[in-house]
Amino acid sequence: TGARSEGRRSGVAMGERTPASFLARKPASEREPLTDRAAEAARIKVMESDDAVEIISLMSAHEKSEGVQFRGCMSLWHLADGHNIEASLAEKGVIEAVVKAMERHLRSEGVQIAGCGTLVNLSVDDTIEAAVVTKGGLDAVIRAIQTHKKSAGVQELACEAIVNLATNQASAVVKRGGVEAVIGSMNLFPETEGVQESGCGALWNLAVSEDHEKLV
Repeated sequence: TGARSEGRRSGVAMGERTPASFLARKPASEREPLTDRAAEAARIKVMESDDAVEIISLMSAHEKSEGVQFRGCMSLWHLADGHNIEASLAEKGVIEAVVKAMERHLRSEGVQIAGCGTLVNLSVDDTIEAAVVTKGGLDAVIRAIQTHKKSAGVQELACEAIVNLATNQASAVVKRGGVEAVIGSMNLFPETEGVQESGCGALWNLAVSEDHEKLV
């Protein structure tokens, strides 16, 4: 085709392109008085931990707490940011923990943003890109796009995850409706540079394959 792949982008640091107004506000579970002292203690501990195993354990123990899941995903996002330990984090169960949090708290904008951010950084590594797909990461990202149509932050980071996953998992992206999801996202935010940039990057990587050009 003569086209060149955009290639894998680097990971996305927390707050780098996520709307500052969102990061400044807290999920509903953190704004309201917490009656579950254990969940509050776990949320604080997650924020202070740099141990993926400990973070995942706390998330598992408090699956119903939006605050714990949000802070857990935020911490894992940070751990996966440019430290070249993506494979190690995957082996510890980070992909599964993030996908579970995104599934249980699908309506939480905060959990979806933090979850997508973590998956963006994990999928930088070629060796675990397939694992992100097979363990539900791609499906979680597409669900986030479909559910949070008013959130530019979710749309941008979800499309950014597809940029990375489309590099070597283009067939899976196409089969699961990734093309339609990305185009829908771009249509929702035609004037938002971050969404348009991530969306174009995803479509570029998908279009590189001759098998997928017509679909894109």
